[in-house]
Amino acid sequence: MVGSLLLGADVLLENARLRLRVLGGVDENEEPRSAALRELQEETGVTSAEIIGEIAEWVTYDFPPDVRIKISQIWGKEWTGQAQKWFLFRFKGDEKEINLNADGIERAEFSDWKWASANEVLGRAVDFKKPVYEKVLEAFAPTLKWDSGGISIETEML
Repeated sequence: MVGSLLLGADVLLENARLRLRVLGGVDENEEPRSAALRELQEETGVTSAEIIGEIAEWVTYDFPPDVRIKISQIWGKEWTGQAQKWFLFRFKGDEKEINLNADGIERAEFSDWKWASANEVLGRAVDFKKPVYEKVLEAFAPTLKWDSGGISIETEML
């Protein structure tokens, strides 16, 4: 677990790939940091985490045409890509705290989770997201290198 990244298997996709993020939006009058902590708790049950890094800019990517069609069908409207705000968290709790049914109010986002190395994250990334993950891992590398307790969970803000 030390120096590892938290991956969750997406329950929305048929051939689920593990993803390095907690999805969510920033509510009106909510700061991205607060939204990241809220979404982390809502989707994983984790409250024993602290933000130890943030990428200043929003990271964006476009969906390939085939993915754009699938995503639009799933989400019910046209999506061309996403803008993401990434945070690095240190998980300070016990793994028993991780609960994919989280608050029980929202539909579960993940069907499974695991700790993984940065290389595994890149190896499992879909091609169109790989440059995003490379950029994020590079930005957080100094913290992960010097802070062996760093566990990375990203929050995506729509």
